[in-house]
Order: sequence, then structure tokens, then C-alpha cells
Amino acid sequence: MRPVTVAASVVITLLLTLFSRADEEQTARFQGEYPAAARRLVERYARAKGACRLWRTLEGTSELSPVDDAKFAIDHGFEKLFIGRNLSPGPGGKDATFDIVYCVGKNTDFYLTRLPGSPTFNVEGIGSNPSDRDAYRTMFGRFVNAHFAVQGTPLSRLMEHPKFHLLDATSTTKGSRNLVKIEFVVGDLPARNHVAAILDPAAGWVITSMTQWLEDSPDRKTTVEIEFGSPMDGYYPPRLVQYHSRPGESSSCEFTEWEFAPTPKAEFTMPFYGLPDLTAKPGSQTNTLAYWLGGIAVLGAGGAVLLRKFAGRVPARAGNV
Repeated sequence: MRPVTVAASVVITLLLTLFSRADEEQTARFQGEYPAAARRLVERYARAKGACRLWRTLEGTSELSPVDDAKFAIDHGFEKLFIGRNLSPGPGGKDATFDIVYCVGKNTDFYLTRLPGSPTFNVEGIGSNPSDRDAYRTMFGRFVNAHFAVQGTPLSRLMEHPKFHLLDATSTTKGSRNLVKIEFVVGDLPARNHVAAILDPAAGWVITSMTQWLEDSPDRKTTVEIEFGSPMDGYYPPRLVQYHSRPGESSSCEFTEWEFAPTPKAEFTMPFYGLPDLTAKPGSQTNTLAYWLGGIAVLGAGGAVLLRKFAGRVPARAGNV
């Protein structure tokens, strides 16, 4: 073997060894630091409220759906979204609003609507209904905790699953930020969930972007991009979250207000909206992890179906959703 070839071989071997050690260091760092950081994130965002704007880019076009202004609240183990959808002017040229309420929790899921001009809400769904849960998650739930969760389920919870396997952890950069990229699988073959995520250790190990797919459908990937606002009490709440599924189709949530503040428990009940308490009795808690492991695809192509189904419930004058 020529001396040059031998030298090159030695250099390559050294580089591979260094990269391997670097990967091992990042894996140990992630496994050592992330669980505590994740607990802090989950605890901090378990009591929050604010406002946001929701919209999506329609499939195969550059056309945007109407933008929904919404308010949200998270507390006492519940999540709630209130949308006041502005409709085109009705009779007499007056603007009208179609109100939508989603509330999900341990035993208190309900979905309400209120037609323009009506003083009362209509009950559209009660109980831990998978369809309504998926509709809420598609509409908002996957956005509000995208910086520490995968399709609404905290990453730390997925790591506790017996079928979770961390494949890799490596260093990467974006601008001046030193980041960590992880790749993992969870679930059973052949439809095992595969996720590649980039996290920012300096910002409390928040997720900054992610790509997800089912291993038996690698061409149907969902990507998530997250932009952050100014820090609040040492935490970095998301400013803009965007999901991209089919080519040319995306769903977006821009957070315009964040507040780490309590919400009275009564505001997560049906009587708060002038209705009797018809929610499910204790014991009917929904296992959201089981939903997630059922397949990421529900928030890709399936998510679009849910949104179209949701649009069908809106009065005709609302236009496209």
C-alpha cells in the first residue's frame, strides 16, 4: 500500500472515531439532560392562556383559507379553544360570527357551536369521542405544545413507551445556535412511527423542527417548523408553528398572546356556556398515547379529511375553511 493511501486511511479512521465519540456524547447528553428539561416544560405550559390566529394553505394552490382568531386556555388538566369565526355579511349587511368551542380533558370533553345571532350554544359532541379528539388536535392541540410534543403527545411520555428506541443523537447548527438532532422510532412494525427532531439545549431543550413518517409509508412525511418569541420567565413560547404535509398544503398557528396564568376550573365546564353538565362520567378517560401510536398519518392526509368534515358543519356563508 502506498504511504499516501495509508495516511489517508488513518485520517479517515480517526475522523470516523471522532464522529462516533461525538455522537455518543450527544446521545448521553440528551438522555441525561432532556428528561428534567421536559418535566419543566410540561409543568410550565400546563397552566397557560392566550390568543392565536389559525389558517391553512389549500392543497395544490397558493390560496389561503380564512384566518380564524381564537383564544385558548390550559389548566386543571383541561385544554380549551374558543374560535369566533367571522362570516360574510348576512341580511342587512351586518357582520356575523359563528362561535366554536372545543374543550378536552380527563373526563370532560365537549364540542359546542353557536350560530350567528343565537344566544345559546348547540352541543355537537360529548365525551371522549376519538373523532372530536382528533378534530381538536388537528385544529389546535398539535400546535400549542409542538415545542415539546409530537402530534400533541409529550416527547418525554413517548420515551417511556416500551417500544421507544433512540436511533441517534448528533450535533448540528443553525446560524449561531448549537443544536442537537435526534432520531427515534416508536411502536410496532410495519407501521412504526419514525421521527427526526432538532432541539435547542440553550432554550431549555425546546423542539425547533421535526419530520415524521410511518415506516411503511416513507413518502408521506409531515414536517413541523417552529419560530419562537421573546422569552417569558426563562421559557420560550412559540410564536409561529407550521405543519407541512402534502405538497403545497400547510396548516399554521400564529400565537399573538401568551400568559402563564390560571383559568378558573368552572370555565372548562358546559354550565359556563349556559348548558347543563352533560359531559362523560369519570372512568371514560381517553388514552391519547394510543391515538398517537395509531398513526401519524391522521394529521397528514387524514387531518385534511377532518378539516373538510369540520368545514361541512360551518354555515354556508363561512366560505372555505
